[in-house]
Amino acid sequence: MINEQIRDREVRVISADGQQLGIMSSRDAMKLAQEAELDLVKIAPKAQPPVCKIIDYGKFRYEQARKEKEIERAAKFNETVEEKTKVAKEFVTEKAGVAKDFVEDKFGAAKDFVEDKIDAAKDFVEEKIGKKG
Repeated sequence: MINEQIRDREVRVISADGQQLGIMSSRDAMKLAQEAELDLVKIAPKAQPPVCKIIDYGKFRYEQARKEKEIERAAKFNETVEEKTKVAKEFVTEKAGVAKDFVEDKFGAAKDFVEDKIDAAKDFVEEKIGKKG
C-alpha cells in the first residue's frame, strides 16, 4: 500500500535515510512524506502497528525489479552450468567407452599373448625353484 491507500490509525514510520521516527498517525506520516516530496509505503503490514517507510516509490520498484532480474539471471546461469556439466559427463563417458572398445579390438590379441607369456614365465620360475607341487 502506498500514500492515501494506508488506512491504519497509527503506523511506525521510518525515514528515507533509515531512522525510526516513531509511532504516529498515518495523516502525520503522510504529511512528512509530502514535505520530503516522497511516498509513504507500508513495508510490514502485519506488524503491530504497521511499519511504513518514506521512500521514492518509483525508485523502490525499479530496485525491486532489478533484484528480481538478477536472481532470475543467476538461476538461469546455474541451470546452464548444470546442463553443460551433464552433457560433458555424458560425452566423457561415451568417449571412454569408445576408447576402451578400440583398445580391446586392436590390442586384445596382444594382451592375451602377453598374459599367456607372463603365466608361462611364472610356471617356469615356480618349476625351477621347486614350489610347484
